[in-house]
Amino acid sequence: MSDNLEHLCAELENLDPVDLVTGADCRAQAQEVLANPSIALRLKTLVADLLMQANQRLVLKTVGGEDSY
Repeated sequence: MSDNLEHLCAELENLDPVDLVTGADCRAQAQEVLANPSIALRLKTLVADLLMQANQRLVLKTVGGEDSY
């Protein structure tokens, strides 16, 4: 795995404490990886799983009982 992809995975695992702009940039980078046909499926699956987990943590953190998603 390339250093850039390893860095992205580490960022996705630790998105909770970062500001919204940094988190949005990281999510955009993950989307670029998923859209890139030259990246192996197993790496895309890893990034997709990490992105989904980060998004689930964000939902749990920002959506309250009276809010809708």
